[in-house]
Amino acid sequence: MTRTDSVSKDRTQSPVLGILGGMTRMAVPLATLVLLAAACKPDPPPVAEPVEKGLTPEQKQAVLADIQAMLSGADAFSALSADLGYQPATEFGLRFKLILDASALNEMQFKADQSAIQPALILQPERLANSGGRQESLDAIQSLSIAYDRYVFAGSETESNIGRLFEQIAPGSVGDTVSLEPVEQNRINGILGSMLQAYANIIVFCGSVRPRLESDDLLFRDNEEVIEYERLVRNAAALESQLEAALRSAQSVRRARVDRAFANLQAALGG
Repeated sequence: MTRTDSVSKDRTQSPVLGILGGMTRMAVPLATLVLLAAACKPDPPPVAEPVEKGLTPEQKQAVLADIQAMLSGADAFSALSADLGYQPATEFGLRFKLILDASALNEMQFKADQSAIQPALILQPERLANSGGRQESLDAIQSLSIAYDRYVFAGSETESNIGRLFEQIAPGSVGDTVSLEPVEQNRINGILGSMLQAYANIIVFCGSVRPRLESDDLLFRDNEEVIEYERLVRNAAALESQLEAALRSAQSVRRARVDRAFANLQAALGG
């Protein structure tokens, strides 16, 4: 038997777990809120009808005050950091709060999904060394695919709902600063699909060669099996890095778009 170089063992804290658990947080303008931190597709929150006569100067300031109050102190990646206990004084403020509430609920659901799925265990030697563990990991991959797809889609929906609401508060102010289509979703889902397939390939390979477990490590029969196993692991790790980069890029782009939209809204409302 030939011992591996503990590639799988060293992946106890898989990079993908860090991706799913949230990015590095930073101080951002008030316009910034959750754009990718949502777990499942929400029912579209109610949106206001366009205002026929427009808002009075006092109403404009009241709407801005509502939005700013909810986002004061909020960070870039978590609706849960917004002031969800705030009670808006305006209809538009209430509708904005509904978007935040839906995103926060989705964020909590995704965290619960993570806890149940335990992505960090998918490629653990203890799982890969026996048929029951391999099947458990294959099931986890399927669950992760579903949860992650909802997570990415809901981030796009959050941005779109914010843009539509801002446009209804001040028609013509937002324009094309906020995308109403999930423009980043296809690329992220493509990388995600490749990464999860790479995980499955490792599991299927181990099912075919059946390494045994010794001292929390996988032992293979010959060097050829070790080389193929390590090739599959390197491929999965590379795709994890690609996914992390794609997520960071999408977050940055969406944050900038919402910031521009909010700045336009403030200008249109005289804020």
